[in-house]
Amino acid sequence: MLPDLIEYREWNKDPNVIQQKIPIIDTFRGKATEAIRQKGLANWALSMGRQQAGELTLQNHPQFLQNLKMPHLQSSTQQIDIAALDLLRDWERGIPHYNEFRRQYGLKQLIRFEDFIDPRLREDSPARREQEQLVKTLREVYGQHRCDESKQITKAQLNNDNSPINDYLGHPNGRMVLLFQKLNLLCSFSMLHADFSATAFLHRVFAQNFIVILGSSG
Repeated sequence: MLPDLIEYREWNKDPNVIQQKIPIIDTFRGKATEAIRQKGLANWALSMGRQQAGELTLQNHPQFLQNLKMPHLQSSTQQIDIAALDLLRDWERGIPHYNEFRRQYGLKQLIRFEDFIDPRLREDSPARREQEQLVKTLREVYGQHRCDESKQITKAQLNNDNSPINDYLGHPNGRMVLLFQKLNLLCSFSMLHADFSATAFLHRVFAQNFIVILGSSG
């Protein structure tokens, strides 16, 4: 995980002291040569060698990679969201979606977004509040759809009664639930283009989810 800021150190001073924090966006492409000339290769090697990698956790992807300038793109923004691009590439190359990945590994599938919250955490703990906020965000993004028990969504597992796992995931047929499965369909067929960004992608998900809600409400 690349950082947004490099903790710059100097080898001929106290290497344990961070002299300054430099945006990584100012150290690559055409700016790389000048950065090496000004600061010295040894200092950059020391700084990068001592830099801690980003924690593998939610909402911790480098911001500069979410809005990476690409001047050669023939688009209005001339930038791209690497995080969203990586996700789409994984899906297009056959990487299973979250629930299907769990099923194929023999793990229990999740049937609601609240299943992401660790029940062992105290209700007043910061970690619990953070997880609850993430669940709230998922609800806002993914919306709802009407359960359809006629749609079998996986062949990797069966229900406890050996019946196929269907679209309703244990909910009553026809009930309006969060788009836990519908998201897979929307994301799988999303087309990537030069103007792609996470914001545009989420707007598209919102729009399609809204159509699903309207279409199934009558």
